[in-house]
Amino acid sequence: MLGPIRFVFVIIWFAIGLGIAGTLKDCTAIMGKEAAIAHKRGGISYGWWNRRLVGESRRDAKPRVRTDGKPTQEKLLEE
Repeated sequence: MLGPIRFVFVIIWFAIGLGIAGTLKDCTAIMGKEAAIAHKRGGISYGWWNRRLVGESRRDAKPRVRTDGKPTQEKLLEE
């Protein structure tokens, strides 16, 4: 009697493992696509993000100007 019950549990855990593996694959594909889009837009200023999270302001900060005519990260977040 213990054999069929153990077999059912193995099948259930195998199905859960396949589901987790499929979800991780999908998440990796989504993150790769988003990374490619972010790379096309340009680099991200981590200093700007840190100041935004911590709430510190730099009085001597110069406005960011891109030479390629694309909007900066700050402008994209304001929209």
